[in-house]
Amino acid sequence: MITGINALSKNDDPAATKVKSEDKLGRDSFLKMFIAQLSNQDPLNPMDISQMSSQLAQYSSLEQLLNINSNLESIEGIQDSASRYQTLGLIGKEVQADSSVLILDNGKAAKGSFVLDEAAQCTVQILDDRGILVRNINLGILSPGNNEFKWDGFDNDGDILTTGQFTYNVIAIAGNGKTTLVNKYITGTVTGINLNEEDPVIYVNSIPLSMSQILSVNMAEETES
Repeated sequence: MITGINALSKNDDPAATKVKSEDKLGRDSFLKMFIAQLSNQDPLNPMDISQMSSQLAQYSSLEQLLNINSNLESIEGIQDSASRYQTLGLIGKEVQADSSVLILDNGKAAKGSFVLDEAAQCTVQILDDRGILVRNINLGILSPGNNEFKWDGFDNDGDILTTGQFTYNVIAIAGNGKTTLVNKYITGTVTGINLNEEDPVIYVNSIPLSMSQILSVNMAEETES
């Protein structure tokens, strides 16, 4: 991993190279112009020393600002590379993520989670990748807070569905007969991370997620042998 970070940090950035080239050109041009002014000044009316000092001070300040900006860009690049590789530490961890995706895998039950603000009568709707309703799951009256459900992979007709990606909605009706707020999320173990994309892609239960979707991270629970 360290090799990868070093390689990223040492690679020449074309944009940075261009800036360095332009900075060097600016310095050379200024010095040539300044020397030309000194060489061609009127001996009877030489350049004012205070004016000369002012020009040098202004250019020195500008050069310092350019150097600071270049250094900040380099630091940002290093931090970005380090941050991307730090996401590798999530592999094997159990996370909660903001998502309503379910993956049905060879008949294994798919699990979803959601949070209720108040007690409500809840029904889960399972939708296929075309948005078509395939299963209703009546969960009854549930308490406020975290709640879970499992889907066995069967549709409303009692047929087992093939492996694929599905989504779910939760219809929650409170005691006053009104629909109450439901926050959906998934829980699972991080099994892989793709760093080749612009932003790292994190895989949980074979579901691709962005870092911004991760709500919490815990050590994965050990399974009994």
